[in-house]
Order: sequence, then structure tokens, then C-alpha cells
Amino acid sequence: MKEYAAKRARVLFGSFRKDEAADPGVYVAAVTAVLCTFPADVVKAVTNPTTGLAVQKHVLPSVRDVYLACEELMRPAREAEARRARIDKQLAERVEFEFRQTWAAFPAHETMRRDLALEEYRKLEPAKQKLCRAAVPLYAAALAKHGKKPMALHQWIKIGGFEDFPNAKLPEEMPTRIHRFVQGDELAGWRVAFRIATRREIRLVTDDKLGRGIWASDQAQPDLVALAPFDNADRSAWCFVDHQSSQFAAWRDRLKLWLPSIELEPERVWLEDFDPNVHGLSAMDPAFRLRRANHGLRVPRKFPPRRDGSWFEGNDANHDA
Repeated sequence: MKEYAAKRARVLFGSFRKDEAADPGVYVAAVTAVLCTFPADVVKAVTNPTTGLAVQKHVLPSVRDVYLACEELMRPAREAEARRARIDKQLAERVEFEFRQTWAAFPAHETMRRDLALEEYRKLEPAKQKLCRAAVPLYAAALAKHGKKPMALHQWIKIGGFEDFPNAKLPEEMPTRIHRFVQGDELAGWRVAFRIATRREIRLVTDDKLGRGIWASDQAQPDLVALAPFDNADRSAWCFVDHQSSQFAAWRDRLKLWLPSIELEPERVWLEDFDPNVHGLSAMDPAFRLRRANHGLRVPRKFPPRRDGSWFEGNDANHDA
């Protein structure tokens, strides 16, 4: 590749006046070094005397010009690669989520290797993955009926044990997990929930056709959407619920439902100013005292909305989340 890049660098240099380079040898070497980092088709396009930099520039392009021209040609391929990576990640997350059902329902899975089972599950075609999930409850029932112990899940999948139940079906009432792009009020609700849980902003993604948002693999939740009006509210004006209160427990449980993979990060609020003569002393000093603080969550209302998205109006003691 270095030999080809050097040849194309000389082609590029030969398309301009020789006196435009302070040191032709250094220039060709520098351009060669840049071109070596890109695929041959990009190098050829950039150095093409009829369509490349030779006709796009009036003067000898700098080494940076050559680099930027190559990067511009690489951009579509890199964006396509990023899209493929996102799709692959979403498919992997979907397989991981669906496998949870198989793992949780398989008898005595607590004593088995989950990683080996997941590896074998991923090797299956989508139709067989579906059959595998549907067959596990029937396999468990058959073992219980005959008083037998199960084989390891990864072995059961590997030998196609689920194919002993060709008519197994997943419950029709089980909601289908789909990947959908979240925007609008629902996205605003996600942002509010994420701020409550972590005091940070949720990371958005950009889709070439859909715009900015996040990908979700479950159905819209009315109570999450109900948080949308607080998206632009001043968080410092929100209620503070103590970590030992029933309000905190209600929000904690709801946040786990909305954001199952996010670890809750309670906020610390100081109840007294820092006094270096007391709080700044060594812990071994008799006069040392811990600075009083409280832990909890800052939330837009004392209790989360009901699951149907409505808010309770009235005495908190009678609240029904």
C-alpha cells in the first residue's frame, strides 16, 4: 500500500507547479504517509487528475487538505458502519432480553452457567430461539411429572432439546418486544425520569431519517409520558423526598420499572453549613463531628403518577400509585 500511495502522491504533486512546494521530497513523503491510512479507492479518487484535488484546488493542496478530502470520501462508509453497529447492538440487546425468559423459566438454572447457555442460544436461528423460549415451560412440566432432573441449559439447547416440543407456542398475551424510536412527549418523560434517577441528561442518538431520540424495546408507558410537562421545569424547585419516606419508596420502585438497567443515585443535601472547626478536624479529634446531611430524590411531585398516567390530587396519605 505504501508503494501505491507514494505513486499517487507523485501523481497529485505532478498536477501542480513544482515551485509551489518548498521541499517537493518532504511534501510527497508527507502526502504518502496520509494516503497510506486510507483505502486504495479513496486514495485513487482524491489523487485523480480529472476529478480529485487537482481540479478542485487552484494551488498545491496542503497535507491537511489531502487528509480532509480523504476523510470526506470516507464519511458515508463510516456512517454506514456506525448504523450497522447500532443495528447489531439493538439485535444483540433484543436477543439478550428474550433469553432472560428462557433462563428464568428453566429448572434449576441457578446452578448452571448462564454465559454458556446464552452463547448456544445466540447460535440459533430466530425461529428456533422462539421455539426454545416456548418449549422451556413444557420441558419443566415434563420433568416435574416424571420426577427427573434437568440437564444443563446450554447442553439442552445445543442438542436441540426444545425440538421435542415442536408445537410449543408462546402465550399470545405476551407483548411482542420491538425496537422503536422514541420522541416527543414520551422522550420528554424519559428525560425527566433519567434526571430524577441520576441527576444527569439521558444520551440521545441521531437517526438519519427520524432525527434525535432514543431506541426503546418496550411499549409506551402512560405514567412515564405523564412526566413530560416537567421536562423544562426548574429542577431546583422540585420536592425533595427523604430516603426513609414512603414517597421515596414509591419513586424508587417506579424508577426501577422505567429504568431497570439504571442504578439509582440519591442526592445528598446538607442540613448545616460546613464548619472547619468541627467538620474539618481529624476523625480522631474529640471535637470532630460529622456534618449533618439528608439523602433522597428531587422529584416534580411527592408521589409518581398512577400507571394510567393520571396524577393523584389530595392527601398524600391516601395516595394510590
